[in-house]
Amino acid sequence: MNLDGFITDSLENPLTNTNVIATPFEKANAQIEFSISSSKGEYRLKLESHPSHLFLNFYKTQNE
Repeated sequence: MNLDGFITDSLENPLTNTNVIATPFEKANAQIEFSISSSKGEYRLKLESHPSHLFLNFYKTQNE
């Protein structure tokens, strides 16, 4: 199963270089999947067919 989309701020500006991390709910041996958003805020994850937690990490520098 693929999960893809766009990450934006409250003004609809793309958030680049955001970490998108999916961790399985219950499967201890399942692999964690991750992606980093593009300059347009796009990301894509390839997930196994079981529920996962989805985490986003965005770090803004003073120059951004």
